[in-house]
Amino acid sequence: MSKLHEFYMLTIITKNWYDILLFKLGQKSEILIETTLNSKAKIKNFKEYAEFWNGYQAAESKAVFYNKKYNLDIKIRKHFILFKKFNNSIKLFHGGRPNSILSLITENFILEQYSKLEIKNNIIVDIGANVGDSTIFFVLNGAKKVYALEPYPHSYNLARKNVMTNKLNKKIILLNAAIGKNTGFYKLDETFKSFDSSSIKNFNKGKNIRVYSLSDLIKKFNLTNVILKMDCEGFEYESILTTENSMLRKFSQIFLEYHYYYEDLVKKLRSAGFKVTVTMPIYLYNKNATDPNMYIGKIIAIRMN
Repeated sequence: MSKLHEFYMLTIITKNWYDILLFKLGQKSEILIETTLNSKAKIKNFKEYAEFWNGYQAAESKAVFYNKKYNLDIKIRKHFILFKKFNNSIKLFHGGRPNSILSLITENFILEQYSKLEIKNNIIVDIGANVGDSTIFFVLNGAKKVYALEPYPHSYNLARKNVMTNKLNKKIILLNAAIGKNTGFYKLDETFKSFDSSSIKNFNKGKNIRVYSLSDLIKKFNLTNVILKMDCEGFEYESILTTENSMLRKFSQIFLEYHYYYEDLVKKLRSAGFKVTVTMPIYLYNKNATDPNMYIGKIIAIRMN
C-alpha cells in the first residue's frame, strides 16, 4: 500500500486520522483509534498498531469503504449490526463477532456473490446458512421460498433470531441440520460458538443434530427445479459426489464453494448434465477446519436441458 493510498484509507475509515499520523511520525506515544463504525482501540506501540489493522482491515475497513461508496448506513451495536440494502433496513445479530458478520455483509450484500443466480421467483436450498445472512439475501432478492440448513445450534439460533427480527419467517424454513453422505445424526455442543468457517465435528456431549443426504433432503420437501447454494466447509465432496445424477438434476442451478480441490466436483456435475464454470483456487489457512490448509474457490453449475 502506498503512503498516499494509506492516508486516503485512513481519512475514510477513522474519525481521528490526524492523531494516527502524529503517532506514526513519533509525535504521540499512544493513541485511541476511533473508526467511523465506532470501534475503538487504545494503541501504545507499533506492534499493537499493526495487530489492530491486521484484525480490522479484513472486515471492517472494507465495510467502511463500501459504506461510504454505496451509502449502506452501516451501524455496529453491542449485539447487532444495522444497514440498509434493497430499500430495506436490515438487522443482523452477530453473537459477539461483529467482524465476522461484516465480512458476510461485504460478500453477500455488497459484492453480491450470488447475483449470477436467477433468484427471483425461485426456491432456494441454502446449505450452510450460518446466521441467516445468505438466506435473508435470497428472500430480499425475490426468492419464493428458502429451505436453509445450519447445523451448529449457536449459529442456528442467531439465524432464527435474524429471520424473525427481519420478519421474513413466512418465506424461510430454517432447519437445525447438516448435509452429509448419509442420513443420520451428529452430536454438537450447544454452547460452542462456531465461526462462519467452522467444519462439522462430533462432540462427546450436546444436542443430536439431524444429518441429511442430499437425496433425502430433496425427497423430504419434494424439491424439483430449485436452486442449490452450498457452503459447508468441505462436506460438499461427500454430499455431491455420492448423490445420483438424477437427484442432482432436481437443481436448475448450483452455486457452491469448494474448499480443497474442484476437479472431481466439476467432473461429477458435468456428468449430470450441467454447464460448469469454476474460479481458480486461492490458498487459505483455516484454523477452524478439520484440515486447515484450504484452497477455496467457487463453482457455478447450470443444468442443461
